Amino acid sequence: MTNNEYQTMAMSHHMLREFQEQCKQQEAAAIAAEVENTLDYQQFEDEVLAYPIFSNHACRNHDAKELLAAGSEEAYCERWRFFYAPDPWKLPQIEYQQQMEAHLDKLRQRMLNLTSPRLILFAVAFVAIILLVMRGHFLLPALPIAALSWYWYRSELKITETQRDLHEHLDKLHALEKQQQGMAHQLDSLPPPAGLEQLHQQYQQAVEHLFRGTLLHLLNPPELGDLSQTLPQQHWEGFITESWGHLQLPLPNQKHTDLTRKLLDEAHIPLIAMLDDPYGRKGHSLYRLQYLHVWILTQNGLLMGRGYFDRVANQFLYEQHEFYPYTQLSHLELTEQPLPELAILKQRLPENLYQRYFQQPVSVLSVGTSSGKTYECAALPISERPFRQTLWKERYGLDTDMQRLNRCLHRRLYPVARSA
Repeated sequence: MTNNEYQTMAMSHHMLREFQEQCKQQEAAAIAAEVENTLDYQQFEDEVLAYPIFSNHACRNHDAKELLAAGSEEAYCERWRFFYAPDPWKLPQIEYQQQMEAHLDKLRQRMLNLTSPRLILFAVAFVAIILLVMRGHFLLPALPIAALSWYWYRSELKITETQRDLHEHLDKLHALEKQQQGMAHQLDSLPPPAGLEQLHQQYQQAVEHLFRGTLLHLLNPPELGDLSQTLPQQHWEGFITESWGHLQLPLPNQKHTDLTRKLLDEAHIPLIAMLDDPYGRKGHSLYRLQYLHVWILTQNGLLMGRGYFDRVANQFLYEQHEFYPYTQLSHLELTEQPLPELAILKQRLPENLYQRYFQQPVSVLSVGTSSGKTYECAALPISERPFRQTLWKERYGLDTDMQRLNRCLHRRLYPVARSA
């Protein structure tokens, strides 16, 4: 073997070894990239109301199962959306679509990495074959041809697999975009939020319902007549206390009751929702769960009606009417103090709202009976109370002044205490 032949053969073997080593490196890199870039495809529900994208600043994001349970009642949907605004950017599909698009770029880059070396290796093999033929070696070109064919076959398998993954990925991405369009249509088809006027009208009807039901606890329906004249005709005094329903929960007499457990249950967090007055008026915040307490001082005793009104459901979650002769009232106290700390309520509410409502002094009126039962009512903190409210005074003769209520009750109880 001549020196030139030896050099040519050595060059061919060197090119073959270098080619094989490069193929091994590319194959290992392709396997590692495939493991790293594998995307776990997910399936999402098509119903947008099932996602926790509806938020209120008093409670965390949650889904709209309440809205689903209400069926197609448009008025309920309007009231519900007044308190809970949907944020489509909180849908999990948004982040997932970004992952899909990033994976799409990786698949395209993988395709480019698989096709580009073929052209380079083809050019290198072609040059090697020409050089070998020019030197008179007609059998040695079989080596680069065989190596190129082997690599071409292996890369073709990878390219076919990557193309299949790319087509599958594009199909899933298209399906995701179609699902998002359907969800956007679902959000657009929801009834618009209710107006303040509608909510106020329904709240006034709730107050009238509680007032009427309280009077009917003692009076017959024909005796009611015009509600605005009932109290003066009977020579009774009436008062009403309006407050946030959750403000009553830390009171001692509320502990361990079924209502307290229900309102603090994980499933009823949406009841905490509240909205500040859009016009910035003091004391005109809207609470989804409104507490109402009607006090009627008759000649012989104290008539009470109290309830928790849900503005979204437009109904009372709890309603009770009771009458106690003054001789059965053993305790009366009006204090101004912060409410006892309720750990679970502190956990449920944002810190700023908890400080705003539950760490400020509130007026607590406590009425005890001889049977050991206690009725307590916590008014809103001074910073959250409206200015002098005259609406219920003008309509039904119901005063909102708790100080006056306390004085009137003491005046009624004083003769009873003296005679005892």
